[in-house]
Amino acid sequence: MDEKPLHCMAEFPAMVAMIHKLCTIQKCPIFDLELPNLMNSSIESSLSTEELVGRNAIIKAIAVSPETCFDKVLSATMDYLIHKIVQTRPAILNRPNGRRPRVMFFSPHPDDDVISAGGILDHVAQHGAEVHCIYMVNGSVAVWDGAAERHLDFMERMMAEYMVEPDGKVDRIVRSLSAALKGQEAQDQETDDEAANDDMGRIKKIIRESEAVAAVKTLGIPRENVHFLDLPFYKTGKVKKNSVARVDIDRTAALISRVRPDHVFVAADLADPHGTHRKCYEILKAALAQHTDQLSDMWTTNTSLRPCSCDTCVTHRSEVQTTPAPIPTHVTSPRIAQIPDLEARFAAVAPLHFLNAPHRFGRGRGHLDPLGRPAVWMYRGAWEEWGLLEADVILPLTKHSMTRKLDAIFRHESQKDRAMFPGDDEREFWQRAVDRNRANAAAMYEIGLPYYHAAESFKVCWPEDMPDPR
Repeated sequence: MDEKPLHCMAEFPAMVAMIHKLCTIQKCPIFDLELPNLMNSSIESSLSTEELVGRNAIIKAIAVSPETCFDKVLSATMDYLIHKIVQTRPAILNRPNGRRPRVMFFSPHPDDDVISAGGILDHVAQHGAEVHCIYMVNGSVAVWDGAAERHLDFMERMMAEYMVEPDGKVDRIVRSLSAALKGQEAQDQETDDEAANDDMGRIKKIIRESEAVAAVKTLGIPRENVHFLDLPFYKTGKVKKNSVARVDIDRTAALISRVRPDHVFVAADLADPHGTHRKCYEILKAALAQHTDQLSDMWTTNTSLRPCSCDTCVTHRSEVQTTPAPIPTHVTSPRIAQIPDLEARFAAVAPLHFLNAPHRFGRGRGHLDPLGRPAVWMYRGAWEEWGLLEADVILPLTKHSMTRKLDAIFRHESQKDRAMFPGDDEREFWQRAVDRNRANAAAMYEIGLPYYHAAESFKVCWPEDMPDPR
């Protein structure tokens, strides 16, 4: 009877965690570990429950094949970690049906995308993907009055330079806001629609939006692909926000359905001090579920099937004619399971995986998933980071890539030098990004993986597998 491959064992993730912990304890690369390191009883008190499970699994495997098994464990661990690293170009750039892949980057505030995922945002944009950047809230609360005053001064000077009509609406608003900022009573309250404090919020909103457009423009993303949802739950004018409402979810789901992305990037960095990231994650989770339900309803009523005609898919279909492909385990949600002839549909296409599927499915619209669901890429970085074992995909960054990422971050001038809501970390956000990306690369190098200047890390799943926020 053939020995079961290590990576197929249920305990394999725990085994990898154990090897990683040994590297940390011994301060050495993976292939410098020796069997006595594992058997040392003095390390037991420092091991987590998962690591203990992995240690016991390795010991059990060694009992079956004592001469070679520990080396096999080390090799399998290294292979597992190396396969997380994007070696040349991320498979997100695969072109379904020959068209450009569509990618949506959802950012809670107007700077979270470039801070946490600016490297991969730049990478996919430079390699031809159709990238949309979506900002869920306007971030106006995080703009200092001094930044708004500088922009108002610019507007006053511009109006004087171009002889804008005195006492016009714009002139009255600018003078009213300038007076309010200086602590003076506004001299002219006859604005047509909103009071000075409301206008101040709008000015700060425009500042954040213009900075966001400038930031992604440095990465090659056009203005028409930048969207501002300006979700209502945020618009209280105060740090405390309203609860998530149906209008927030519907507005987000409508944009997803219009763009029909192949990949969606979501901020899973839930440690921000005011809870906006958590609310935005909840909105996106509900919006993606709503989008998936719409796709399921479409496939329930539409029985047409248009398989891909590329050589890869044609060859695959000829190979599986006698052995129908099973329904992938991630396509088991109740709504999707109601689709007629689901098993036959999946048997008619190439192997389904969001990182390498080349097929075309239904109505001539190519998707990496036959049902049209996007893969969800969860990023962190502003407040915390995915560890090497947590991450599913790791994108190495060169020094040049890191410089481009920083150039984008620096376009958010209102957030530089001193952020209004820094949390417990006194570093600027760009410094956090550099330190965390460099720490990622250093942690990889320390256990024997190749050296990189920096690295971003991501978890990837399907919409129905998005974890509930903790």
